[in-house]
Amino acid sequence: MKRWLVLMLVAGLLSPAAALAATRRVALVVANHEGGEGLARLRYAERDARRLVDVLTSVGGFAGPDVLWVVDQESGEVMRQLDEVERRIDELKDAGDEVMFLFYYSGHAENGVLRMGPSRLDMRWLKRHLDESAADVRLALIDSCGAGAITRTKGADAGNQTKGATVAPAFVIAIENTLKTKGQ
Repeated sequence: MKRWLVLMLVAGLLSPAAALAATRRVALVVANHEGGEGLARLRYAERDARRLVDVLTSVGGFAGPDVLWVVDQESGEVMRQLDEVERRIDELKDAGDEVMFLFYYSGHAENGVLRMGPSRLDMRWLKRHLDESAADVRLALIDSCGAGAITRTKGADAGNQTKGATVAPAFVIAIENTLKTKGQ
């Protein structure tokens, strides 16, 4: 009798219903060597992005299929992949999962835009997209000169640029299957 009880307990723990409240990690990793006219070709954008993916998938709790790549594509493709990520996040949320979304960009940026060859992606648009994401936690890592523009907002006085990020209480992100924080 005890053996059957143990087998039923193990089967229940392994059933899909038992896994409904997991924390899933989804990433979009973007690398672009070209910044367009007047900017030198970057040498290590893709290498840096690959190294980050290695860390995310080996120790960061990201499953390979949940890490999307865009290398040396224009901004339209990045926007399309962001939409794909949001569809994935919606699926995971509908299944009852908590979701952490990480956006990483390695490339040129200047004057508040990510420069991808001849195309541009406005950092204000990217920030709005992250603000509106259904993910419980949203992280953006912009590895680029001029990346600070994503945390700036127009100041109330004379249109001055001021830091738009707000210091929040410290927290630890542990690699476990529940999120203890929400936000961006």
